[in-house]
Formats: sequence, structure tokens, C-alpha cells
Amino acid sequence: MNTAFLLMAQYGARAVIPLERVCADYFSHLTPAKLRLKIDAGEIDLPLMRVDDSEKAASAVHLMALAAYLDAQCEKAKSEQLMQSKRLPFNSAAVPSHELPKPTFVPNESASDLIRLPEVKKLTGISASMIYKMISTGDFPHQVSLGDRAVAWVRGEVLEWRQMRIDSRRADP
Repeated sequence: MNTAFLLMAQYGARAVIPLERVCADYFSHLTPAKLRLKIDAGEIDLPLMRVDDSEKAASAVHLMALAAYLDAQCEKAKSEQLMQSKRLPFNSAAVPSHELPKPTFVPNESASDLIRLPEVKKLTGISASMIYKMISTGDFPHQVSLGDRAVAWVRGEVLEWRQMRIDSRRADP
């Protein structure tokens, strides 16, 4: 089933859905204001839009962006379930490489996308203080300055760092 078609049916073939409606339907545990904060912080990868350039215009989500987000969450859940069902032994070097699960990347994610600290922490499982300590020793990719008080990391560099850590663990018996 195509998620976009189902969303078109749900929202009466509207291309743009008000943030409040998306929040009520898919993020019922959040208020619209909290959802907007999480999106702005990069914790939820869902682009917001305004129909015009006015600051007073209501925030909305494009139907195709919501479909892509939902599909990505579904793929992420499938990947996590697969990993849990195929619990690897501690010494994964004993497992033939053709039996190891292949890394699954979420669709619509570009390696050059910039991600904020909460996403970096989620991808690596490392605390913020440890990330900054590893940056200072040259053991973790440097962040990119976005402005006076904002930084982000290049998604591909973080994913590459994570894969190198996994590969080095598999190489060490």
C-alpha cells in the first residue's frame, strides 16, 4: 500500500496539512508547540512549511513529506526488529560475513544532510560531553558552524564514524 495515497484519502486529497492536525493524528503525545520545538531541534525529521511568507501564516506539513517521514519510521522499526531477532553473539567475528545483517539506511536521508546534536547522540549512543571530548582528541568528526550559537554535523561523516567503530569491533577477535 502506498502511504501517500492513504494520506490523501485520510486528508481529503489536501496537499498541505495543518500542523495541529498532523500533531493530533500522529503525535498525540505532544502539543503542537512541543512538536514544532522537536522539529526545529532536529529530533523529528519532518519539514514544516508556510503557505506564504507571512510570519502569521500557520505552519503546515506537505502530504508527501509526511508520507516520507512515516515510511522512514516504518523502515526504522523493521530494521530494529530485525536486529533484535538476529541478536549477534559478542564475538561477531565467528559469524560468517554473509550472515551478518546489512546496515539499513532510512530512505530520503542524504549523507550530506546536517544533523543536530540530539540526532548525533541517537545515531551513536554517546553522550554530548563524550562527543565533544572525542572531537577535541580528533576521534570524532568535527561539527559545522551554522551561526553564532548553532552547530550541526554532516550525517554521512557520523554514519561513517559509526560504521568504522562497528567494523573495528568485528575485526578484533
